[in-house]
Amino acid sequence: MARIRIGISGAGSRGILCFVQLFVQQFGERSRLVALADPNEERARAGLSHLGVRAEVHKDFHDIGAGMKVAAKFLRQGIWTNPRGCT
Repeated sequence: MARIRIGISGAGSRGILCFVQLFVQQFGERSRLVALADPNEERARAGLSHLGVRAEVHKDFHDIGAGMKVAAKFLRQGIWTNPRGCT
């Protein structure tokens, strides 16, 4: 069965340690992170490296999925912009 291709926005601690790590460790058999977007590309690459994950890095969230099939995009909002966006 093909794995679901996922793109995530945000390479801060919540983006990397909550979302990327969750998908890699708990859903790795069913999903695959293919892209990570963050204005700070260096931070995004460091986060992926820390977890041992290979994925495309983009500065703009809208670039995720351009030229590739992505089944889901996750836009993580900081708790300062939307308290309900954090679980």
